[in-house]
Amino acid sequence: MPQHFPDLDIQRVWGSTSLKFQTFFRKHFLYFGFGFLALVLLIMLGLQMRSLRNLEQSTGAVRRLDIRNYLLAVAINIQDFYEKMARDALSVPSDFFVKREYEEIANHFRRAKPKGVKLFFLLDFDETGASQILFYDPNKGFTLHVPTALEMNAVKVATIPWVLFRERAVPANRNLVVDERDPENRIIFKPSLDNAFRVIGIVGMIIEPAFFREYLLPKLIQKNLQEFFPEESQKDFIISVHDGDGRQLFATQHGQGQGDEFLRPWRFVFTEWYLKVQSRYITPEQWASRNFLLSLSIAILMIVTLLGGFFFLMQNASRTVKLSQMKADFVSNISHELRTPLSSIKVLAEFMRLGRVKNPEAFQKYGQQIESEAQRLGNLIDKMLDFSKIESGQKGYEFQEADVGQLVSDALNALELEFEQGGFAVDYYVSPQPLPPVMMDKEAITEAFVNLLDNAMKYSGANKYIGVQLGRKNGFITVSVSDRGIGLQPEDQKKVFEKFYRVSTGYVHNVKGSGLGLSIVKNTVDAHHGKITVESGLGQGSTFTVHLPIIEG
Repeated sequence: MPQHFPDLDIQRVWGSTSLKFQTFFRKHFLYFGFGFLALVLLIMLGLQMRSLRNLEQSTGAVRRLDIRNYLLAVAINIQDFYEKMARDALSVPSDFFVKREYEEIANHFRRAKPKGVKLFFLLDFDETGASQILFYDPNKGFTLHVPTALEMNAVKVATIPWVLFRERAVPANRNLVVDERDPENRIIFKPSLDNAFRVIGIVGMIIEPAFFREYLLPKLIQKNLQEFFPEESQKDFIISVHDGDGRQLFATQHGQGQGDEFLRPWRFVFTEWYLKVQSRYITPEQWASRNFLLSLSIAILMIVTLLGGFFFLMQNASRTVKLSQMKADFVSNISHELRTPLSSIKVLAEFMRLGRVKNPEAFQKYGQQIESEAQRLGNLIDKMLDFSKIESGQKGYEFQEADVGQLVSDALNALELEFEQGGFAVDYYVSPQPLPPVMMDKEAITEAFVNLLDNAMKYSGANKYIGVQLGRKNGFITVSVSDRGIGLQPEDQKKVFEKFYRVSTGYVHNVKGSGLGLSIVKNTVDAHHGKITVESGLGQGSTFTVHLPIIEG
C-alpha cells in the first residue's frame, strides 16, 4: 500500500497554481501593460482636469468679484456726491423760514457751490397757512426764476405730503427726500422743522440730468476703472449706462460685448438707470474653458492612440457607472414611497388576520385605509410606467376631439374622496363663454389634471384650499390649478418640471412624492402642442396653468 505524503500534495497544488498564473500573465501581458499605462494617463488627466478646472473657476470668480466691487464703487460715489451736495445746500436754518429771510437762503445756496443743479426752490407758509414756492436759478446768480409748468408740477407733486403734514400738525423727520416721478425734473428736498418737528418750510433742488449723464457719470466710471483694473485690461470692458426703458445713454467704447454682463442700479437718485459691464473680447472664463477643452482633447487622443480597444472598454465602464447612478437616484427618490404604503398595508392586514379588529366600523376603516394605500401604490406604478414610456419614446397618444371641461370634472371626481379626507375646499370656476373642443388624448390629459390636483394637495400645507379655473385665452383653452400653500422660489420655478426634481426645503422633503408628476404633465402637454406655466411666490401658493390649443375652423 503506497504511503501518503500531505506536504508533497500541497507543493503540487501550489506549483500548479503558480504555473497557471504565470501562463495567464504571459497571455495577457499586453492587457496588463495597457491597463497600467491607462491608469497613469488617467491619473495625469485627472490632475490636469482638476488643475484646469480650479484655474477656470478661480479666474472667473476673481474677475466677477472685481467687476462687482467696481460697480459698487461707482454707485457709492454717485450716492455720496448727491447726498453731500444736498446736505450742504439744503441745510437751511429754520430761523430763515420763521423770519422769511429769503435773501439769506439764496446766499446759503450760493455758498454751497452746487454742481449739476438746474433750480433751487423753497416752499414757505404765510400766517394763514397758505403756501408759496420760490425758485432760484444757480446759473444766473441765484436770482428768482419763473418755472415752467412741468417744473412747478414736479415740485408740487413731490411736496404735497409735507404740506398735509403741516396742515394736520403731524410730526415729520429731517431726512433727505428724493422724488423721481418726473425723469426730467428729479427732485431732492429736505423739510425744515421747528422744535416740535412740525414742518415750517421745505427747501430743495431740481437735478440737471445732462450734467449727470455727460459729466459726472463718465468721470466716475473712468476714475474707478483706473483704480480697479490695470491699464492694459481697461479696453477689455464695455461699460454702458441704460435708462429704465433699456436705452443706452452712454458707453465707454463702441462694439458688441460678450454675453457675460453685470448690472447695477443706483439707490439714491436715477434709481431706474443702471450700469452694465460686458467683456469686449473673449472672457477669461472662455479662455480657460477653451484651454481646458484643448488639453482634455489631446489627453483623450493620446489614450485612444495608445490603448485603442481599452478606450472602448472604458466607455462601456463609464456607461455602466452612469446607469448605476441613474438607478441609485431613482431608488433614492421613490424608496420611501414604496415602504410607507407597504408597511401600512402589512400592519393593517396583520391586525385583521389576528382578529384584533372586532368592531365592524373599525374593520371597514382599516379596509378603506388598505384600499387607499393600495391605490397610492398603483398610482406610483402608473407614473413609473408612463415615465418609462416617455423616456424610451414609446408613449403613444390617441388624439380625438374632446371637451376639456368634462375631463376636468372627471379629474375632480376621481379625487373627491381624497379631498374630503384631507378637508380641502375646492372652488371650480368655468368661463361663461362657450369653450370649443380640443384634439387630445383623453386619458393622458385627465391623468395630467389629476397630477396637478394631487400636487396642489401635497403642497397646500395648513391652508386646505384648491382653486380650479377653466377659460379661454389667445387661442388656447386654459386650465389653472391653484393652491395657497408653501409656494416656490424663482429658482425652483425654473426646475420644477425636471424629472426627479424636489424643492430643497425641509417641509417639501417631508411631502410624499416621486418627483415624476410634474415632469409627466409637461411631457403630456408638450405632446399636445400646448404649454404649462407656473406663477408662485414663497409662502403665497402656486398656480399651474395648462394651455391647450383650440382646433382652428
